[in-house]
Amino acid sequence: MGSISSLTVNWAHEKQHRSWYKDETTSTNTIAKDEFESIEDFKIYVTNAQTEGRGRGQNVWENTKEKNSLLSTWAFKSNHPAQHFLPALVGLATFSACRSIWQGLKWSLKAPNDIFIDDKKVAGILTEIVQQGDQYLVLIGLGFNIFSRPENVETSSYLVNHLGEFKSFNEEQWSSFLDQLLTNLQTSIQNAQQLKISDQDRELLLEAINANPWKKEIYLDVTDQGDLVTENETMSWRDL
Repeated sequence: MGSISSLTVNWAHEKQHRSWYKDETTSTNTIAKDEFESIEDFKIYVTNAQTEGRGRGQNVWENTKEKNSLLSTWAFKSNHPAQHFLPALVGLATFSACRSIWQGLKWSLKAPNDIFIDDKKVAGILTEIVQQGDQYLVLIGLGFNIFSRPENVETSSYLVNHLGEFKSFNEEQWSSFLDQLLTNLQTSIQNAQQLKISDQDRELLLEAINANPWKKEIYLDVTDQGDLVTENETMSWRDL
């Protein structure tokens, strides 16, 4: 079995999705932004290491020593603007894809953009939107630790570490995950063009974030605008 990057690029070729790959780059989100005009509908950007990879705010994404994680940007061209709650739906889309493929694991979503197994972070998401004229480019940066984790991030882990005694991970499984993730992300972008989050997605978000062991208190509700409601306060997802 090849590296995660090679498996992902091969998947893109087999599915006839446009892709970009380089062993090391600055940031896949930055590269995708630079290619705004040439992206027709969807394109995936993949690398083994980023020198300027980042998360929300001032956070940075740490490379793993083995360079065998998914470092990617999923770029979608659209003619319609997305609502401010898109990052919440993207988080749900990623969480749901992970849980559908590796069903025996304790997945959760730590708002606003971290995917956990048990009490360890295994993936991080950065969602950005770039506009040129009447066109929009949705950029979903996803870093997913598969075979290793950054050595200096003690709160992190990696997927294979949680797969049990036989560490059952294969190319077919990975391809199924990528298929499901792409479908989920496309749906999340479509749903974010609506004025409100659906009741079904609100319920799923509430379940995903309450499953996270790092939460400070129980969330009572996710509003149709993506606000998180606890007994003591109401917080906007975008302000976290």
